[in-house]
This record gives sequence, C-alpha cells and structure tokens, in this order.
Amino acid sequence: MGRQAQLWGGRYNRKMTDLLALQDDLTNEIAEKLRLQLSGEDKKKLRKQPARSNEAFRLVLEAKYSAYKTYPEAVSRAIALCERAIEIDPQCAPAYAELSTASMTQDVLGYVPTSEARPRAEWAAQKALALDDSLAEAHLCLAQFTSTAGILQQEKRRCAAPWS
Repeated sequence: MGRQAQLWGGRYNRKMTDLLALQDDLTNEIAEKLRLQLSGEDKKKLRKQPARSNEAFRLVLEAKYSAYKTYPEAVSRAIALCERAIEIDPQCAPAYAELSTASMTQDVLGYVPTSEARPRAEWAAQKALALDDSLAEAHLCLAQFTSTAGILQQEKRRCAAPWS
C-alpha cells in the first residue's frame, strides 16, 4: 500500500444511546471494507461487547476524555465516572481498566498519596484482566507496578550495600 488513499469512510448519525450498536456496526463494516480475512476466533473477538450497558460504556468514554486532561479535578472526575460505570455494569472490564489508569495518573502526578492510589490502581487492573485479559491499559498498569517495584528493590539494595 504505497500510495496515500482513503481505505474506508462513512457517516453515522446515531443517538448516544446506541454507542454499543454503533461500535459493532463500525467494526463489522471496517473489517468488510478492508476485506480482512478473519478466522472464527478473530470474528468472535471483534463482536465482543465492551459493556452490557450503553450507559456504562458512555461513562467509560467520558472518563477517558476527562482523564486525558490530566489536571487533578479531571482525573478525580474520571475515577468517579468509572466507579459509576462499575455500579451500572460490574462486568464492564474497560471501566476497571480506566479506573486503574486514572488511579495511576493520580499517583504518578502526585495528586493523591501513593498509599491510596496504588492499591486501587492495582486492584482495578487485576479485576479488568480477570474480566478481559486482552485490555492493554490494564496490562500496562500492572507492568508499571512490576517495573517500579523492581527499580525500588534495586535502589534499596544499592543504597544498603555500602553500609553492609
């Protein structure tokens, strides 16, 4: 595909109450227009709904938008939106993944104490992966925990070594 060409395009006028149906339609149409040769397993993955509730999914999208602003009030709002989405749909894996990401953001940017943000972020990432192990956001948060823990252990050993 050497030339710059539009492969797919479309216009969709839907109500906000049809987000899940719109996502399903877009996924199917894009796969069809790109003439993707998908296995049965791949088709099953594409058809997988991110939430049972349209409202929960809308809240997750709103939380993502809010969290990307990264100022303290916006990240706190993202967490509240995720918690509301989880109340509506306790099986909504993306809500847990976004809760984990927003909690990590609070920790990394120093908006709340690590002792508050990290446990919530880790719990939410593990819950998200228990529901859907394909969520990159949740894997990323767990990788950050592992990386940070490993670095801290190395530094503790390095600092303690001269005094041993």
